[in-house]
Amino acid sequence: MAMEQEQTQIPAQDGPYGHIEVKLDDKGRIRLPPRFKNHLSFRFPNERLFITSMDLTRGRLYPISVWKQNLEILENVEGDEDGERAEQVIFRANKYGLDQGVDDQGRIMVPPKLRDLMGIGPGGGEEAQRVWLQWSNEGIDIFNKREYDRLSGESDQPRADEKKFLKRLKVK
Repeated sequence: MAMEQEQTQIPAQDGPYGHIEVKLDDKGRIRLPPRFKNHLSFRFPNERLFITSMDLTRGRLYPISVWKQNLEILENVEGDEDGERAEQVIFRANKYGLDQGVDDQGRIMVPPKLRDLMGIGPGGGEEAQRVWLQWSNEGIDIFNKREYDRLSGESDQPRADEKKFLKRLKVK
């Protein structure tokens, strides 16, 4: 509880940094941590959210205005191959997605098809109820344990060229 109170004291305009592990409840809902909820309310007041997956590896929670920007980009893709691929992405996002609001307790439903795709949710045991959240590009990434472990393993491997890469980008 002290950690949760400490997190709510950080200004809402500062994005939530780091990964936060949360559990799905018995109805398949995620309770957004206070930092995420406050930041969403500050950046996107009174907006509904669209929760989906576009890449079939992780969930993604978009404020509706951000999702509409993505749709506009995807709907205006030119070229037969790219246009068809963009159509498939839109179809997939709608297949697994749901447009909804956050309830008074800061919870949002993960749609059943998305839970099935990600292998998360009630009935799947303790591991299936755990997900990790990460703020990224005006939305929230949702990782299941398999994807979180895969990315953790890759990111924890030292790379000889990492310092050069960061220096080239001018990361301090």
